[in-house]
Amino acid sequence: MKRFILLICLFVSALAHAQNSAGVVPNEVDIKTQYDKEQYTQAIEGYRELLLASKATPSAALYYNLGNAYYRNGELGWAILSYERALRLAPRDKYVQHNLQIATSQTSDRLEYYTSYSQSVWHSICYALPPTAWMVISLFLFILLAVATLAFIFMRKKVIRQVAFYTSLASLVLFIFCGFVTRSLIHNYRDGSEAIVIEGQVAAKSAPSGAATTLFVLHEGSKIKLEDLPEENGQVAITLPDGTLGWVSTSHLSLLSKSLKLHCLLCLINWSSGSVSFFLPSTVHTPPT
Repeated sequence: MKRFILLICLFVSALAHAQNSAGVVPNEVDIKTQYDKEQYTQAIEGYRELLLASKATPSAALYYNLGNAYYRNGELGWAILSYERALRLAPRDKYVQHNLQIATSQTSDRLEYYTSYSQSVWHSICYALPPTAWMVISLFLFILLAVATLAFIFMRKKVIRQVAFYTSLASLVLFIFCGFVTRSLIHNYRDGSEAIVIEGQVAAKSAPSGAATTLFVLHEGSKIKLEDLPEENGQVAITLPDGTLGWVSTSHLSLLSKSLKLHCLLCLINWSSGSVSFFLPSTVHTPPT
């Protein structure tokens, strides 16, 4: 009996501690007030705490607002990183696209990686609709496939069986297509081959050692691609658009996919606008100028 009472006391204590810890999380309205008062350092800390508290379901709105605070605070690399992460969660959001374009235009390096025509077309197809729409279509096709298959098996009329057969066949093909689209979206969200130079500048070496020759220098805000090579001595291999390979310190980089989870595919439905859309910032700040 004493053990049982002790367990209850421990549970209540842990619950109270969790509630107190949850109360420490800053309010988004208060953070917006700090932003409006140009207290950007405090706003950055607040948004980072909110993201940490909601790391299981990171919001594009939080990354967007965090990017704005970084931008206003003169931290271009961190701003671009935040906008890029917001864009991965909300690739159709015009506010995020606009702010990212402005921030990227202020970087010293102009790195444009080649994208084939087929990749561009497939990317356009995948993002022609929000992920929510692809999910709804996939679910509808699955149900239609199941119903048509059952009708083909149990119905006796030839006409109904023919209609059911072709319906199930078409549903299966379209369902597989939607599966490839979803797989591509998941891959894009979880792709760990891209990183941002978050601060200062970083020298790319010819080998993963401090004594190696410096091949080129990357500056704050540059978006680079990582090679599929193991990290050595705190350095990773990267490639430039022209194919030049170099080794840079991980302390100056941050992966785009860091902290982005699989269920970030889920987006909100903005019924007020009468259309399906991604996370729309609840506290959208004025875009950088």
